[in-house]
Order: sequence, then C-alpha cells, then structure tokens
Amino acid sequence: MFFAPFDQQEFETFAGGYADDVRDRLLNLRSTLVRTGTTLKNDYAEANWRAYCDGMRQMARTLRNLG
Repeated sequence: MFFAPFDQQEFETFAGGYADDVRDRLLNLRSTLVRTGTTLKNDYAEANWRAYCDGMRQMARTLRNLG
C-alpha cells in the first residue's frame, strides 16, 4: 500500500470523490491521525506509538476496502 503525503486540502479533495459516509469516515480518520501524530512528536511513549499505529492500520484497512 502506498500512502501519498496529502495536505489537508488535497486529502479533502481525494475523499470528496466518495459517498458522503465514506468521505466523512476518511476525514475523521485523517483528523485522528493528525492528533495522534502530533502527540507522538511531543512524547515518544509506547502508548502514543500504539495509538498512532492503530490509526494507521485503521486508515489502511479503510483505503484497502475502497477497492
């Protein structure tokens, strides 16, 4: 799986190509990843790594299931 480093506007454009429920889920997942990524940058505690990795796995599953 390849993750392109979209900025927020590019990601919103990408997500906008899907149905509203899928778009909303993608945007919520991205928002969660931004928050957990920021937390991780400030503190490399194991719990923060786990939260970030869990979010990345969830995003990967969602994108993979889109087809």
